[in-house]
Amino acid sequence: MMDTVNQHLLLWRHADALPISQTILTDIERPLSELGIAQATQTAAWLSNKLPNDTQILCSPAKRTIETAQRLNQAMTISDELAPGADLSEVISTMISAWGVSQTNNLLVVGHQPWIGQLAQYVLSNSLYKRATDVNDTPNQSFQRSEVQWFRKPLLQADAFFEYHLSKVPNT
Repeated sequence: MMDTVNQHLLLWRHADALPISQTILTDIERPLSELGIAQATQTAAWLSNKLPNDTQILCSPAKRTIETAQRLNQAMTISDELAPGADLSEVISTMISAWGVSQTNNLLVVGHQPWIGQLAQYVLSNSLYKRATDVNDTPNQSFQRSEVQWFRKPLLQADAFFEYHLSKVPNT
């Protein structure tokens, strides 16, 4: 699908993951659980038919986010600035940089609560290109595991805000 009229931003929270254990020592190493694999596969199937062809994928370095994004079978950029517990202002700067160097108007970000929920709230209340006084005070909008929220704005209106477009929560 090609959309030459709108800019798209998709936010995808990683699917269900295994807890830290004797064999999984750190949060960043946590892989998807069996439920998470099913959730990510279902959400990826839904996204595959709807994503604009030129969508760039930005992903946290956590194993569970990489495994979630891999279900799309598309190239992705892994960014340390999107790690669990990331600072929202760093996440926003990383996204703006990604848009600046890419040849696309479309971005899919795969990440974590709470910053992905804060980002959704921020997108709905501000332009990504304007700085809030303290972006990290943005309220958190809760995302379920493997939930996608999709925002879009008109390309020809530089000062337009992103608007909520649609969302997908897996049925598993």
